Amino acid sequence: RHARRGPAARRPRVRVAGLVDDFRKGIEDAVKQAGRPMTLEGAYKEIDRLTAAAAQAQTKEREQMQLRQKAEGYAQECSISEKLLVDKLQVEQKRTEEARKEVAAEYEAAAQPLKADLRVQKEATAAAQKA
Repeated sequence: RHARRGPAARRPRVRVAGLVDDFRKGIEDAVKQAGRPMTLEGAYKEIDRLTAAAAQAQTKEREQMQLRQKAEGYAQECSISEKLLVDKLQVEQKRTEEARKEVAAEYEAAAQPLKADLRVQKEATAAAQKA
């Protein structure tokens, strides 16, 4: 075998099998700390379950975010259409008020001669009663 050079020469040699054992031991220690006795397969299943749960939670969060954005969009549309309706209503009220004033003015103009006639008649009646 050739000698290792560089930083590899300073690192202790580790057999791959030893690494796997260390890994297994690390997982089993973590499982013991969690308080449930578990085999390596059980630990892997637990890891898979937790990963799946995290993915599901993320998906749910994303869906809620989309729903929230949709709701905000609808709310904006509603407020915009509400503003438009209010504006239309105000315009209609102004038109109605102007039309009412015009009609009142026309009636007033038409009534002037009649009022004058009525006044003349009253005066004539009063004069006739005095006489």
